[in-house]
Amino acid sequence: VQTCALPIWHARRDGTVFPSLMHNSILRDDAGNPVGMIGTLQDITERKQVEEERDRIFNLSQDLICIAGTDGFFKHLNPAWEQVLRYSTQELLARPFLDFIHPDDHHKNDAEVAKLAAGEKTIGFENRYICKDGSVRTVSWTAASLPELGQMYCIGRDITKWKQAQDQLESYRYHLEKMVKERTAELQEANQQLRLEVAERIRTEDRTRASEKWLSTTIRSIGDGFIATDAKGHITLMNPVAQALTGWSQEEASGKPLKTVFNVVNEETGKPAQDIAAQVIRAGMAFGLADNSLLIARDGTTRPIADSGAPIMDEDGNVTGVVLVFQDVTKQRMAEEELQHRTHDLGERVKELNCLYGISALVETPDVLLEVILQGAADLISASWQYPAITCARILFEDKEFKTDTWTETDWKQ
Repeated sequence: VQTCALPIWHARRDGTVFPSLMHNSILRDDAGNPVGMIGTLQDITERKQVEEERDRIFNLSQDLICIAGTDGFFKHLNPAWEQVLRYSTQELLARPFLDFIHPDDHHKNDAEVAKLAAGEKTIGFENRYICKDGSVRTVSWTAASLPELGQMYCIGRDITKWKQAQDQLESYRYHLEKMVKERTAELQEANQQLRLEVAERIRTEDRTRASEKWLSTTIRSIGDGFIATDAKGHITLMNPVAQALTGWSQEEASGKPLKTVFNVVNEETGKPAQDIAAQVIRAGMAFGLADNSLLIARDGTTRPIADSGAPIMDEDGNVTGVVLVFQDVTKQRMAEEELQHRTHDLGERVKELNCLYGISALVETPDVLLEVILQGAADLISASWQYPAITCARILFEDKEFKTDTWTETDWKQ
């Protein structure tokens, strides 16, 4: 018996067609002559739909998703690779992936590949990639492998901006520590504590955990919220992240209109955002919410989000549903606010140090009069205050008064 399987489109009696797999077997007699054939037809519509949903997630994700071989070559890449590295998919597949990795990271990358080849998992591994324009991007990886197939299944997130913010904070801390070390042990201790607090706050442990079987668990393991609807905008599928962010379980949300579960308002006006499912279905093209969108969960919790929606289409180009991918950007906003706050604090510390340096210079001036020192101190103190433009100072020493030119007696004092 010789058997072969052919993928074909099969027509039903009513004229509709469906994807199928035809299995044909040739029967032979004892002499090897063909005497007959047996054929079976398998409906693979559901499998095709699952594959199409997988491909949409694969193509829509802003993270870098790939299948790589332990032979050192990429096997499959999603479109995010072209957007981040600026190389075409053909260029990336044609060369060993080490060609795109920063030379200083080759050694640790080889060690991580060896671990994956042995069946171990990767969580939070970072390396640097060189883009086509020469710029460098830092990527954080979560990966798993199937050693028997010699393949690695990887999801990477571009954390370059986060690393740059971290490096900038490190630079601020270094210069502040140097100034404090030169002038005062007390400020050195305070700055050391501040450095530890900032480092603790900016640490993040949000890493996407990959599954051993990437094909069957991509929707569940993706780090963004994922919601799919039918052609009427009613929910058909939600991943765990979407359930957690909205407060609705898959069972509760199934069949409900998207706007009932995905409750989004304008953060500034509080007005409801437009129904993104209705927009996509009506226009037949991808849409995204405004940057100031706020998701209101079922329990009233609010989170700033970024999202995009795209149509699901059948073979004839008809919209059969919508796929929505969104993410919580709370931590990103907190990191930006933390950087602004720390930058302001550093500026205040510098003003205080300048005041101390100025007073020290006055005291160290040969033959300087006490009156000159006290008057100079009054001028320097007002300049070091939080609002120097409206601050005035006065020093009373014995029966003498030393004050700034802008001194005004008010009810408020400090």
